Amino acid sequence: MNLFLVFAASASILRFVDAREAPGLGEPCEPGVDTCQDWNAECVSEDGGGFTCECVQGFVQDGGNCRIPTGGECTDSFECISNAECTGDPPTCQCSEGFLEESGHCKVAAGNPCTDSAQCVSYAQCMDIGGVNVCTCDDGHVEVDGRCKVALGGECQDTVECVENAECVSDTCRCMQGFQEHFGECGGCDDAQGSNQPPTNIQKKRDQSRLNSDLSEVLKLHGSTTPFHGDQKLAIPNFQVVFAWLKTDPDPVNSVAMERQLGCPLVHMAHSSLVLPFIG
Repeated sequence: MNLFLVFAASASILRFVDAREAPGLGEPCEPGVDTCQDWNAECVSEDGGGFTCECVQGFVQDGGNCRIPTGGECTDSFECISNAECTGDPPTCQCSEGFLEESGHCKVAAGNPCTDSAQCVSYAQCMDIGGVNVCTCDDGHVEVDGRCKVALGGECQDTVECVENAECVSDTCRCMQGFQEHFGECGGCDDAQGSNQPPTNIQKKRDQSRLNSDLSEVLKLHGSTTPFHGDQKLAIPNFQVVFAWLKTDPDPVNSVAMERQLGCPLVHMAHSSLVLPFIG
């Protein structure tokens, strides 16, 4: 028990009383009597009655301390929440590289090293991947820019949980209107291309460079039309890599059919056809 000496002038006597330790965050306190341990905390009333030490407005609890959350103005990184630094003009607390903001805190992004699942972004667990602990998205989720999003067809409560260009409809992530599903992603249309052009057959010459030349003549895409072909992949500048399944029948001239249909073409694998474009 801690004791300290008090001199009562009116009685001209000395006495020992218990030293009252300052309460920490979340601990009960007495307003007007207690001073919370953290300078950025105060004794406030609870909804259910009583008083506890809580961080003042503009600060959030980070471990046992009150720190400035992401976006808050700062003068030194020490003032910021864990895994954040004071940077910018004017200086504000921002998550360090490899971390993402969630509810004012900085969480380890999916695909980055970790020591505990509590450090990871939502819907991710800290798992051993090849001898290294890494934040890994839960089953039914996919990594998108470090965050774990609900895959198409998965259960959801809000659109923000779904992958890009998808929305939560009837508790299920589905592609938004104007977008189509392709390998688990929602791709849109290229409005500049139109949708009424008839299919165009392009002969696959034995000379690979000639194929590229033929494609360049047909695909006037964004003013950059130099595709290349290899390993059954056709890459077009400004577009995602798409796959071509070339004819294997006895036809002496293999062909790749470039089709536009339904007003919103998709890229998909089909016998001797490649449907364009898929804009991610």
